[in-house]
Amino acid sequence: MSVFVATGMPQLDQALKQGMQWEERIEHLEQLEFAVASRRDIQTVVLSEFIPSILDEDDQYRKYQSLIVVMQMLCDNRIRVIFLTTDNAPKWLIAKCISMGIYDLVICKGGNLRIQDIFNAFYVPGTKEDALKLTEINTAVQEEAAPIIFPVDETRYERVEQASVEESTGESMTEGSTQDKESEVEQDEQTEQVEQEYKSGEYYTKRYDKEGNDQIEDTGESEQLTQDGETEITPIVQRKMSSQKIQVNVKTVAFWGIEPGMGKRSVAQMFAKQCAVRGGNVLYCELDYFNPSFALTTGLSHPEKNFYKFMIDSADKNDFEIEPFIAKPSDLMVNRKLRKSLTSFPNTLHFLTLPIDFKPSQFPLVENENFTSTFMKHLNVLPYDLIVLNLPTKLENIFGFPVLLESNLIYNVLTLNPSRMYKYMQTKELLMNTPLNFNFWRTVVNQVPNDIRKETIDKKLIKETSFLCIPYDEERALLDLDLIIDSEVMGRAIASLVDELGFESLGPEKKKKNIVNFSL
Repeated sequence: MSVFVATGMPQLDQALKQGMQWEERIEHLEQLEFAVASRRDIQTVVLSEFIPSILDEDDQYRKYQSLIVVMQMLCDNRIRVIFLTTDNAPKWLIAKCISMGIYDLVICKGGNLRIQDIFNAFYVPGTKEDALKLTEINTAVQEEAAPIIFPVDETRYERVEQASVEESTGESMTEGSTQDKESEVEQDEQTEQVEQEYKSGEYYTKRYDKEGNDQIEDTGESEQLTQDGETEITPIVQRKMSSQKIQVNVKTVAFWGIEPGMGKRSVAQMFAKQCAVRGGNVLYCELDYFNPSFALTTGLSHPEKNFYKFMIDSADKNDFEIEPFIAKPSDLMVNRKLRKSLTSFPNTLHFLTLPIDFKPSQFPLVENENFTSTFMKHLNVLPYDLIVLNLPTKLENIFGFPVLLESNLIYNVLTLNPSRMYKYMQTKELLMNTPLNFNFWRTVVNQVPNDIRKETIDKKLIKETSFLCIPYDEERALLDLDLIIDSEVMGRAIASLVDELGFESLGPEKKKKNIVNFSL
């Protein structure tokens, strides 16, 4: 029987060695999740509420929340859990354990823990009645009173550090020690360390015109003096392709991820906006109707011009029109609160997205087998330089794998969550046996801690050459609440994705005379 101990107390672990002959000692909560995702022989885990977390969260409720996520994962994999806690633990936490089917509870009373109690729980499995008697609580009442919100915010697992994977790889992940969250360097320094290199390890700067001829490099800017005494840089916008990297004309760019919550939507929206700011006519399509988020994160929604209305009108048709359902910033009437969000939106960025009041259960049933191919054909003839597609995670969906097959370029957004990395590697093996062209597949690793190098991610974690690593951005959630798409930390990294498509100009920029010296 394979037994793991995850108590956070080395002396206790050693004392348990003789009595239960455990196989592996877990030092961090994230390391336990990685072990469960990568191994199938674990039968029992002795888990303590004192097991440390890499993130070292100060909020005690967040720590309990993280514990519950891992315990649910253990239960889902039919792994027996012996949970060590104290009589000071909140009753709702114990009630949650019982509701998940964890009945082997060892409660330390008054700060005194008897090792024999752990051995008794190990050799004599408890029942629900035993657990209820031990805690003297009513699970239904206590769970209702739990001061915690579910589902759990899984972004707390997006950080993986040295101790999480060392035991699995046998090698050190980083050069030097892992820094504490409070001692992280400034965000600008994080961004500078992002390695924006292509798969070949070389960054191509040679550009080509539409006919494929060499193009002379230009600043793309010309200086003019406006009537109000300001210096204006007028962009000379040219869209060119780097033929060494992409052999076809790119129009449809798909963003996909193995699971929700990895930043796919944020990266796609930022990418679309940057392309528009640099002079491209861009259409952003929200095809992930399982996780509607564009209206919530931008405040922009049109009651008639939206993806839901299009589907209601077109789901059962063999031919249809898309343009009447595409919204432009000028189509929207917004209140004062949303005006700032609207004015920051480029006029050349249009959107086919879900309305603010949409619910996934409202999405119509599509019985037309040719709908997806017809939809993609219509998209490709629309008068846009680029069409950005935010796809659902479910490959079996009509907007999943079928759209990936017909997209010119695919960005696979991934985070360093152990279970997600493992699931992605399994899924990729299956995709390799399909007609999907991996020459146009780019893996973008999002929310990367500053102390983890790209080489470590590629060689030891995802087992492939990532196209880009985006630094962890602590302000991203707050920016979403403020309806701001842009992010300085993520934006600088995502700019390299825009560079690959040849959008060179950064758009109009104004500088006051006698305040800033201007030079081309």
